[in-house]
Amino acid sequence: MNLRSSLVCLTLLPVSMFGQWELRVMAGGGAGRIRTDLYPVTGRGEYQVVDHRFSWCVGGTLSHALSRLLQFSTGLHWSFIAGHDEHWHPGVMIRSTDRAVHSLCLPMMVDVSLWRFRIGTGLQVATPLVERGTFRTFPSANGYGTPTSEEVDDMGLKHTDFGAVASIDIQLTKLTQAGLRYYHGLQDVKDHTDGLISPLMNQQLVLTFGYRILPKRKPKAKEAPVEPMPTE
Repeated sequence: MNLRSSLVCLTLLPVSMFGQWELRVMAGGGAGRIRTDLYPVTGRGEYQVVDHRFSWCVGGTLSHALSRLLQFSTGLHWSFIAGHDEHWHPGVMIRSTDRAVHSLCLPMMVDVSLWRFRIGTGLQVATPLVERGTFRTFPSANGYGTPTSEEVDDMGLKHTDFGAVASIDIQLTKLTQAGLRYYHGLQDVKDHTDGLISPLMNQQLVLTFGYRILPKRKPKAKEAPVEPMPTE
């Protein structure tokens, strides 16, 4: 192979590699919560309630074929997770908290394609960009005390969140797919320098819809009409 041919091959290599990537946009909605442990004293009958709230996710996903069945996928997603928790003494709510976090997420997954299904699992790293919290306290169990409410835009979260992510999708058409996506935070995202010891861990389950942007399939070329054989 001469120098000119080598240069042409090196020039076309990035184009060929990029052509093996598949780009999709994705959006979905569902339920999320921020898991916590308020350390209630169950011996005194205290307990906690940790509820789900509406959650959503939107972004782009890049997939690269590793083999006929396996793909590696990554991308950037904007995720919104909200949560509500309560601390109860028998018959009396002591505290309640509403939290909402917007995060930029980077998933790294391996997918398996089976028929029209794609099943994936992996890890996700995220960083919170927007925080909002409402903290309410109520009179204690004996009826004394004054209710208070405080709203903050800084809940003292760490700069990173880390967890496991899994998904299952079904191909609807050549360009569209629908599925479920689940994220389970493995890291306590609370920075406890403010003295609050309750851990916080994110959790999200959303129904997703995806649309493939690249690669665009070329239309099939029309076959030329067959000329009849001349007759003598």
